[in-house]
Amino acid sequence: MRMSGVVLPTVRRVLTVSLQAEVAAATTARLVLWLSCLCVADVSALQWQDNSVSYTYSNQFTEPGIREKVAKHIVEYVHVNSYRYGNNLFRAKVMRSDKKDPADSDDKGATEVYVVYRHFLSFEAVSGKSIGFGPISDIGLTAGFDLNYKNNAFNPRKRLFVAGPTLAFDVPRRSLLRLSLLAAKEFNHCGLPPCQVPGNSTDYEFDTFPLLFAGWRFPLRLGDVASKVEGFAAKGYRRGTDYVGNKLAHETLVRIAWLFDIGALAGGQRNALFAGIGYEYWRNKYGASDVPGTDTDAPALQLKWHF
Repeated sequence: MRMSGVVLPTVRRVLTVSLQAEVAAATTARLVLWLSCLCVADVSALQWQDNSVSYTYSNQFTEPGIREKVAKHIVEYVHVNSYRYGNNLFRAKVMRSDKKDPADSDDKGATEVYVVYRHFLSFEAVSGKSIGFGPISDIGLTAGFDLNYKNNAFNPRKRLFVAGPTLAFDVPRRSLLRLSLLAAKEFNHCGLPPCQVPGNSTDYEFDTFPLLFAGWRFPLRLGDVASKVEGFAAKGYRRGTDYVGNKLAHETLVRIAWLFDIGALAGGQRNALFAGIGYEYWRNKYGASDVPGTDTDAPALQLKWHF
C-alpha cells in the first residue's frame, strides 16, 4: 500500500497521548518518531509497504501485583515494508490503564509506551540462490529490539535486544508464517522500595535467554465476507533471578485477532478498515510467578485501519 501524507501526523498524535501523561516519556517518544522517519525515508527502495493504526479495548487485562482485572485503551501504529534483502517491522503502542493500575504521581490510570523494531534479512535474497526446501520458502536472520516506559510505581524502562535465525514458510499470497529462535537480552529498571534495599538492584541486567517466536497472518473468506486471522506466540525460557533475587519462570505470550473487512462490507475500499475480536493469553508475565496478576486471559475488541 502507498504511504499516505497523514502517516507522520498520525504517529505524532499517538505519541502525544503519552507525552501529556508523563513528561519523562519524551525520550522514548522522540526515538519512536525518529525510527518512523527512517522506515519511510527512501520510498523508492521499497518493494511494498503497509501502514496501520489500531484501537483495542478490554477490561480483562492483568498486571503483576494487582488482584483485580484492569481495563486498557490501546492505540498502536504499525509500519511494515519490504526491500531487496528483507523487510522491516516497526510498532509504536500507547496503552492507557484504568485506576486499578494507577500512575505513580496521581490516582489516574498509568500510561505505557511500547516500541518494537524487527529486521528480517533474507539469506536467499543476499545469496541470489534458492535455499527453500519442503514447506520452507526462505531462511534468514531476525534482529531487533523492544523499548518501553510506564509511569507507574514500578517505573520500568525495558530495553530488550534479540537476534537469531528465522524460517519463512511457503504460504499462499497475502499470508505469512514465520518461526524464529532468538537470543534475548533484557535490561530494565525497578522503582519499587524492595528494589532499593541494599543487595538488590533498581537497574538490572537479566540473564540472556532463548526466545521462541512465531508470527502469522492468514486471509479467511466466509462466503462474501473477507476476514483475516493474525497474531503471534512467544515462549521465553527465562533464566536467573529478578531485581530482588526471585527465580524467573518461563514466560508464554499469545495474541491473536480475527478481523473482518467492514470497509468492503459497507461498499468502500477493500483491505482498509477492519473490525473484530482479539484474545491475549499470558502466563508468568515478565517472568514473575506466585503473585497476583501474572496470568492473563483477555478477550478484546479491535478496530484497525490500513493506509
